[in-house]
Amino acid sequence: MAKITLDLVGPVTVRGPDGADLTPGSMKARGLLASLGTSRHMRMNRSKLQDRLWSASPPEQGGNSLRQCLTEIRRSFGIHRDALQSSGGLAWLDPDLIDVVLRPVEADQIGASEFAEDLDIRDPEFEDWLRQARLQFTSQQTTAPPNLGSEIVLDDVPVPVFIIAPTATGRPELDAMSDMVVRDGAQQAAEFLSALIYDEAQYTGTTQQALRLSCKAIGFGDVLSMQVDVSHLATGRQIWGRSINIDASDAVDQRQKLSAELTLALLNYEFGAGGAHEDRASLRDIFSFEPDRLFRAERALRIDEGDPRSRATRLALRAFVHNTIYFERLTDDGQSLLDEATAFCREAYDLEPQNSVVLAVSSLLAFRTKQLELAFDLATQAVRANPANPLSRYSMASAYTGNGEHETAFQEAKLALSSPLTALNPAIWLMGCSVSAVRADRLEEALRYATTAHGYAPEFRPALRAMAALHFRNGDEEATVRALTRLQQLEPDFSLKLMATDSYPIPSLRAAGLLQVTTSGLI
Repeated sequence: MAKITLDLVGPVTVRGPDGADLTPGSMKARGLLASLGTSRHMRMNRSKLQDRLWSASPPEQGGNSLRQCLTEIRRSFGIHRDALQSSGGLAWLDPDLIDVVLRPVEADQIGASEFAEDLDIRDPEFEDWLRQARLQFTSQQTTAPPNLGSEIVLDDVPVPVFIIAPTATGRPELDAMSDMVVRDGAQQAAEFLSALIYDEAQYTGTTQQALRLSCKAIGFGDVLSMQVDVSHLATGRQIWGRSINIDASDAVDQRQKLSAELTLALLNYEFGAGGAHEDRASLRDIFSFEPDRLFRAERALRIDEGDPRSRATRLALRAFVHNTIYFERLTDDGQSLLDEATAFCREAYDLEPQNSVVLAVSSLLAFRTKQLELAFDLATQAVRANPANPLSRYSMASAYTGNGEHETAFQEAKLALSSPLTALNPAIWLMGCSVSAVRADRLEEALRYATTAHGYAPEFRPALRAMAALHFRNGDEEATVRALTRLQQLEPDFSLKLMATDSYPIPSLRAAGLLQVTTSGLI
């Protein structure tokens, strides 16, 4: 079937292959098409579309309006209705069925028209987005190719922006504690996101992506009541909120936990954790051992946001994913992947040498490539930069293992596990404890950690490997067979003979002499 054309230069119009007008009548339907046509790969989360076009409506009403709008567009497209798709929380335009025009074809038309000039939708979020889109369109007209299709992304902001709201309770001690909660939480998230942090009085930007972080505190004797909120700066719409009462006896501990909850809320929101699709990675994908999720994360992290800070963190996280893919034998060219990951770390370090994520991942890659002194030095710097980052402690545990300090490595792994941020994917941090416990000859503890990791992630192969070896050591053949059988299902080439080879990814079990299971003949 011939393609239809969505023209976003001047009035938003849709034309059939024969020139027939397929433009939907309502302005919000055309605004929805303009949003999709300028998003990466012409797809967006339905929730984001709803927030952009119906931000002032109650959620249920906004959802109904979105469904009606999608129906209107399909009806207008007629026999070309399949050009608009919606499924699994996403809406998208099919690039095989629709072309998007984002600038005049003739050079003498440059500057003659405005992006989506007929749109006047009275929604604050849409107005803010449209203003930015028109500015970017104007700046790109003289350099962009005639038909940009889905190659231009007017929807993206280089890095997240966190705005710290002032606190003024009239009590300096409460103001200070409230400020610490918000700043600590924002800073921890910024380590992973390379976010920009501003005080509200200093911020003069207009990006709709900016989030406002605030904390209110009220004291009642020895009890402190604190309310932390995250909202869109442009619209005031709340994203997340948390209220707790803190006793004076453990105020510091409770404050740190509240900061960690704020960090998790920011990371989950910015990374789309738990709701990622093929074009967007969640942190759970990045810290996964599942092939599909790892490769999805690797694809998403290839996107260069342009800002040097954002690039540094993305390079480091991409190196982390490459390290996992290499270790798990998910590529036929492991050495090239490892070399590329090392190059990513070098560039990330040059861009942002004080970022604990960059330092920790660089340490893990140095450990992987047997540069043990460098690994220890980088891990030490990572912990110094941010001791609350579980990646810092995780890299420190690996570095101590490289030095043969196995008991210290085990204690560092437990410190990593104690971080609230390990909620992003508990299995990997639990397995870090199991590996360190094996090397420290704490085998019963190693089995407990591996079993717990398996409970969180039943397809987590490192846990199954440890469980198979440790159950066999304990004489539990039934549990051993269950673990080995599951490994066979997850790894097509798995066999006990393969498990016995030096290339199979169980260095800690191998070093501890725990591979008797490979001669058991149980499978």
